[in-house]
Amino acid sequence: KIRIKFAIYRITKLSDIFDISTDDLLRDNNLLKHYAEQDKQGQRAEIVAKISYFLDLILTLIAYGHIFKVLNLDGSIIIPLLIVNLILFALSYPTENTSKSKFKVIIVSIILIAALFINSIIVPLNTELFELLKTNNQAYKLGVISGQLTTIILLSISVTLITCFYPHIRKRKSPATR
Repeated sequence: KIRIKFAIYRITKLSDIFDISTDDLLRDNNLLKHYAEQDKQGQRAEIVAKISYFLDLILTLIAYGHIFKVLNLDGSIIIPLLIVNLILFALSYPTENTSKSKFKVIIVSIILIAALFINSIIVPLNTELFELLKTNNQAYKLGVISGQLTTIILLSISVTLITCFYPHIRKRKSPATR
């Protein structure tokens, strides 16, 4: 009796979650398997988003450490890693965590603009930039300036991601507590 009640409860719960009638769920066993697989994929994506979030935090701190000469690392590898990680985060971030409220959009926009402003002040303070600009080669100067602009934009996006898009993993009830 307990297993039957539990099975009925799970079917009604799936019906509520995916907005499908219980008749459809009972008739088509493949549909249950499909939604169970979707749930597993969603769990994996949430875990990847959380790992990517913390990796972004670490890479951003390393990038700022490189700018302020706290860390003596090769800076040419940090930015490509940051780009790949931002793309990975964007692809794995759970869509149900995004809010369509105007307030959140305004807050995210304000933080992004503030980060762009602050980074456009901080990044050029890098003493290495002035050493690189002393050359007479105009193409080289253009490359240095475009690299600095890319760094400003990527760090601003990373700071916005860190402050506004923490991936909250859904708490799932274990079968015993359902």
